[in-house]
Amino acid sequence: MRTLNPALLALPLVLTTACGTGAKITGDVAGFGFELRTVFAWLDATESDQEDGRIIFTTRDRKTMRVVLSGASFDPESDVRFLSAGEVFDLERENSINGSITFNITNFDAVTEGSVLHSPRDEEMGEDPRLTSVGHQFAFKRVEADAVLPPEIIGFGSKVSYQLTITKLGKVRGETLSGTLIIRVEREENDRQDAKTGEITVEFDASVIGEAIAECNSSEGRSSSCELLRLGTPAQGSSGLLSAS
Repeated sequence: MRTLNPALLALPLVLTTACGTGAKITGDVAGFGFELRTVFAWLDATESDQEDGRIIFTTRDRKTMRVVLSGASFDPESDVRFLSAGEVFDLERENSINGSITFNITNFDAVTEGSVLHSPRDEEMGEDPRLTSVGHQFAFKRVEADAVLPPEIIGFGSKVSYQLTITKLGKVRGETLSGTLIIRVEREENDRQDAKTGEITVEFDASVIGEAIAECNSSEGRSSSCELLRLGTPAQGSSGLLSAS
């Protein structure tokens, strides 16, 4: 379907026990890392179009696998529209505290077990498949009551790169997509010499979920993205709450 905002992909959905296999993390960047609790993926294989007033779904020629490693504990196959505002707030907070990682793999049909992808892309590797829209947010570090302000803030190195190796190729709902993601933070030539650097390795097993529920939830429950049945004009006397917006 449509291209999704990566910031929305990690939206927590429903409080439960940690879902979707998990992740093993080694290394850190100046003491920063992740506490990942829910890992899932879905294949964006469908595009939509309008024809004579109808919404038509067709299979994409080039499919994208979208992967979420979240710090919140939730069931990614539960419909976000049925959560309370308090549940959504609590899960968003948990996700922020524990950190998260999201990324996409384009032209996923060309991916094989053992494929190695980079971001930024290695020009010698050709155009596709590609590792795109990669982003991470480190877990919070607690500020203790006796903490004092340092003389100055020293930032991270400005060169950030990602390397993804696929170890198990799950594609459809119920299968598992596994791999190893390496996050490297390094100094650029113009960075100060004490800029913080490091490397984190994340070995993950992501449960592949259905495209329809993933698209609905990643849109924050907008009816146009969750619509599987268009009811048309509401019957006389009805509230119209079930009709498409």
